[in-house]
Amino acid sequence: MSQALARVQLVEFSGTDVQAFAQAQFSSDVNQLMIGDWQWSAWLDASGRVRNTFALLRADADRLLAWLPLGDADVMVSALKAFIFRSKVTIAAAQDYWLFSSTETANDLPGNSSARWILDMPGPTRRVGAIVKDSANHIVDDEGFRQWRRDDIAAGLPWIASEVSSEFTAQALGLQQFGAISIDKGCYPGQETVARLHFRGGNKRERAHLRFTAASAPAPGESIRIDTEIPATGKILYSVADSCGLCDALAIVPIALADNAPLSLPTVASLARVPFKEI
Repeated sequence: MSQALARVQLVEFSGTDVQAFAQAQFSSDVNQLMIGDWQWSAWLDASGRVRNTFALLRADADRLLAWLPLGDADVMVSALKAFIFRSKVTIAAAQDYWLFSSTETANDLPGNSSARWILDMPGPTRRVGAIVKDSANHIVDDEGFRQWRRDDIAAGLPWIASEVSSEFTAQALGLQQFGAISIDKGCYPGQETVARLHFRGGNKRERAHLRFTAASAPAPGESIRIDTEIPATGKILYSVADSCGLCDALAIVPIALADNAPLSLPTVASLARVPFKEI
């Protein structure tokens, strides 16, 4: 049975130049994206820092949709409009889209079947999401959505909230693991940094799944203290807490940090590191 998990932030691109525009701006190879399919992608700034991460959905030859699991569609639209120049592209925040937990053959999803995408999501157990356009209001499954977020964290999915936009490179976020960056498709913002880190190395940060008890889930961007011989810091990307105060968080920390390195937040004395799990 399908359950509504949340309204989604989604950016719509339309126009005869939409493919060329997206290919020039985003880190994935948009030319390989067939109608009805989707791919992980990202938008980087000129220095190679990641502004947004998203699933890019191809509706037809002249229309793309970007689902932002975190982040603000209006902010992304405003920033991208500065790069349209003379391209025949219209960019807008799309309305009335929902995230449902689903199955590949679900027939109980709302809306028109031509306005939905089925996404096979990574995680500790097999799960399927559906992005659905529907103008009706739905009762959301809050606990189901919290579990969805926990599964995102367990899989290391590097969602970017506005508080951490343009802070981390694609390699620090592990975007190559999800096929969200292309090394050889040609130029896009930040491509030189992506290629340099890929071929020459030098990435100094990585994702970490953290678990701890706290009164509330820490906000994106909250600083993590690392009490090693040479003190260091990390940052929370996003987190989720259950009703008992057990929190899971995806964080960015120095690479090759020992699993038992002492990590803490201002309000949490000890953070445990958990291995990523993906089927």
